[in-house]
Amino acid sequence: MKTRQDAINEGLDRLSDFGFTMEHFFSEHGPMVVEAISDLGEIDEITAWVEAYRRHRRHNPPPPPQKPIAGTRTDRFEGALGNYKRSTDWLAFFRNELSHNPWQKTIKLWTPILMPGYFGGLTHGLIRTAYAVRSFPAEGKPSELELDELAHGLAYWAGTYTELPGNPDHHDGRSIRAVLQELPRVEPGDAAGPGEGPKILAELSNFADTVESIPRITNIDDAISHHTALFARLLLSHLDVMPVPLVHCITAPAAMRTLLSFFDEDFGA
Repeated sequence: MKTRQDAINEGLDRLSDFGFTMEHFFSEHGPMVVEAISDLGEIDEITAWVEAYRRHRRHNPPPPPQKPIAGTRTDRFEGALGNYKRSTDWLAFFRNELSHNPWQKTIKLWTPILMPGYFGGLTHGLIRTAYAVRSFPAEGKPSELELDELAHGLAYWAGTYTELPGNPDHHDGRSIRAVLQELPRVEPGDAAGPGEGPKILAELSNFADTVESIPRITNIDDAISHHTALFARLLLSHLDVMPVPLVHCITAPAAMRTLLSFFDEDFGA
């Protein structure tokens, strides 16, 4: 009988020739959907979905390799961090990291480094990384295909690394609900294209002040729950706007919750 892990690995194998993006420079979703379908218990549907996905989407090749990334010191990879053209170099780097270290160690080392730039690729580097981890078997070791998918997620996160305006280490006492109410709305005609989000947010009145007005977090799990519930309500209340950005205000924190499960409770407090 086919198991969940069998189905995931079969799906990843069929998608193994894909890189990081597809048509319109959208992020590749195939491996994440494979995990989601398996999590819903519909493992027999994965093969058909993957074949339809391959046929109906145009998938971009990964950027050509340029030069190896030397190590974890920021002065050695600064030029590559946030440079999508170096994503294939990052992939080689993380493949090497995961071949020499337990994957849990790689997650614990690199999540704090990459966390400030989670917004890049509309948060899909973070999300793809978390989905890769979610696909791992509860017991036993992940397969080579599953580890390679983790390498892809981390590489995309590093290659699209983008920090938002505002200093996240500065805190005030206002609630996120209160500060969101003060932000001006981005009109539909001003909606961002690929890579334009940070520029629009930097020009948005009070955005940086909003980031710096949120109180210091004392319980990360509670904060993520509050954040996702708030943005779920916003999503349902504003059916007139394109839903994708608001959806990722929910899925990105949920993905971060998956990765934070490998850290001590006081991490980031």
